[in-house]
Amino acid sequence: MSITVRLWSDEELQSLKHDKWLATVFMNVSTFSGKEIEFYPYEQRRVYKCEWVDEPELVTIYATDERMLKRFIDEEYTRRPDFIHQQITQYRPIDPLS
Repeated sequence: MSITVRLWSDEELQSLKHDKWLATVFMNVSTFSGKEIEFYPYEQRRVYKCEWVDEPELVTIYATDERMLKRFIDEEYTRRPDFIHQQITQYRPIDPLS
């Protein structure tokens, strides 16, 4: 068994801030080098849960926006999911003294 790991060039890593497509592809990689993780575009990341009714589990896809999500699905999957939900996490302060 062989495993291929793609290393991102310095130019590609720098362009993650401006290239929404490249950032979407990058966020869906499963393994990062120490250098690559420093460039992870957390501030651009949106989390989408995709469901195909004939598949038992939800698929999580990270994208910069809905347009890039649909492009990623069209390029990486044979068909679009039956349902897509954006996962939004919200934090709010709680007064610990009351």
